[in-house]
Amino acid sequence: MKRNVLAIAVGLALAAGGCQPTVKRVCGHLEDASCDVPYHDCVDDGEALEERAAERSCSDLFGEYLSCIDDAGCAYESVCEIEAEAVFDCVSAE
Repeated sequence: MKRNVLAIAVGLALAAGGCQPTVKRVCGHLEDASCDVPYHDCVDDGEALEERAAERSCSDLFGEYLSCIDDAGCAYESVCEIEAEAVFDCVSAE
């Protein structure tokens, strides 16, 4: 569950500009859709992931993941597996 919330938060945090979704907006959408994702945990984890992605030059992958979550809604865990794996692999690479 922690990784899923973190993944959502990361996806949401990336919101750099333009049409990119923000972590807060995506977490709000998930909460509104009753996806069983606590808003504040989602935001905290998402923003932490966004920061780690920026530090590791993974912002593009984070953005793709966040956009996927935004599009997939409650089905994000299965729909965004590839995007989640890419960003988590990138931020955890040594």
